[in-house]
Amino acid sequence: MTVIPPPEELAYLIRCPREWNEFYLEMERDNRLPELMEQLQRLPVTSVRDARIGRILFRLNQKTEAKALVYQHRTCFLCQAWYFAMLVNTAEEDTLRKVADLPLSRPLGAELINLEAEYRLHLSVAIAAQTLRRFSYAEQVFNKAMMIAEVLGDQNGRNIVLYEKAWLSMYDNQLEVALERFLAVLKVAPPGSTMYDFSGGYAAILSWLLQQTPQELPERFAETLGAYRGEAVPVSSPLVETLGQLRKLTREFHLKLPLFYVQENQHQRSRRVQNILSMTQKGGFAMSGFLQSCARALALSMEHRTEALELLEEGFKGFVTNVSLMSMTYWATYIQIHANLPHAKKDREVKAALRTLVFQFSSMPDGQKQWLIAWMKDFTPVTLYILGTYLEPLKEQCAEFVLVDEKGARYQGKRLKRYPVMFMNHHVIGLLAGEHIPIDQRVQAYRHHHVLADHGAEVVIYQPIIDLLQKPIH
Repeated sequence: MTVIPPPEELAYLIRCPREWNEFYLEMERDNRLPELMEQLQRLPVTSVRDARIGRILFRLNQKTEAKALVYQHRTCFLCQAWYFAMLVNTAEEDTLRKVADLPLSRPLGAELINLEAEYRLHLSVAIAAQTLRRFSYAEQVFNKAMMIAEVLGDQNGRNIVLYEKAWLSMYDNQLEVALERFLAVLKVAPPGSTMYDFSGGYAAILSWLLQQTPQELPERFAETLGAYRGEAVPVSSPLVETLGQLRKLTREFHLKLPLFYVQENQHQRSRRVQNILSMTQKGGFAMSGFLQSCARALALSMEHRTEALELLEEGFKGFVTNVSLMSMTYWATYIQIHANLPHAKKDREVKAALRTLVFQFSSMPDGQKQWLIAWMKDFTPVTLYILGTYLEPLKEQCAEFVLVDEKGARYQGKRLKRYPVMFMNHHVIGLLAGEHIPIDQRVQAYRHHHVLADHGAEVVIYQPIIDLLQKPIH
């Protein structure tokens, strides 16, 4: 166990940026920050001491106390730098603008402690600029922070910049660059550290979204990638579990749509929906958190709950809105929810969503196209079917869907015999609104179920729903 040095040595250590940072990180990993803070508080009061205590207070989530402590040393460059770092972590947009516009050229003394302050200031300004989507400027300032960390010999400071630049690439919709940078962080960050775990998590989800399999991805995160792809691996995560439950719910929704008057079916559906809602509350990385929001909204729509649209919109926020693949996923999910909720008001945004998907799909990178197709096949089949009517390459992706229209029911190019075509065409809009079918026609509901089950068909597209979504808006 790391020994906290006696007071005289500790007072010297806090003025040595690289050595102090290494010692601090060891104490953090050992969950001994309160013990370290207690020893620091016994030292004579100085601005440097309070900068070190302020960092610990902030890490222990005592953020108001931390800011107040460093703010009182307004002439200390190090305390100023930490104060701005704390503001960036908790500030509103107006404050972020002020931090991003701070001057970076300041007169410095000869002490290394001032160089550390300059590093912290550059890091805070870059993060503020990144959050405000001033990407080019943020990249420049990050590069300067990297140079300062190298002069200090601070490997952890260098790692932080690498990590933040990976985030910058995601903010700027450069997913392939972001993946490369997170993989670079994994090579230098200590295994088991927060930075290592988050970088591995992002590398796994980016590899999934880009349909890549990096050889340098550590085994633990390679298994996570396999789980995202539906492979049978012993990995558990909120997103993996959520998508697994959503696949089951979606299949049951198509198979049992006219049979939800049966209480057992209703209860089973409600249990699946509740499972999905409870798992999404656990949170996750930014993009996986958004995908969980999509899953939550889709699940609610399959229980005829119109708040699904509001929940979807609430989940689409922050930097995710700047990632084109996530925007396409949002619109694909938005259209499917409207298909599941035929009585929800259909405004011009439905048409706008369709136009966006049609016009932007062809320009997507191949890997991202394949990921979006897989998402639509699993979770938003109505969207995929409509896109297939405009984009020839997508038609073949709908081969496993059953199409029900006034001419009959077709599956894999053949007519489905015994399928209750007239019954489902007549009742589908009401069923999707939660209505129950007349008692004397319930035998038709079982025919729907049996024919689909006999053929192994899992998705049904109903022409009345397609017509409703494509109906001209006056």
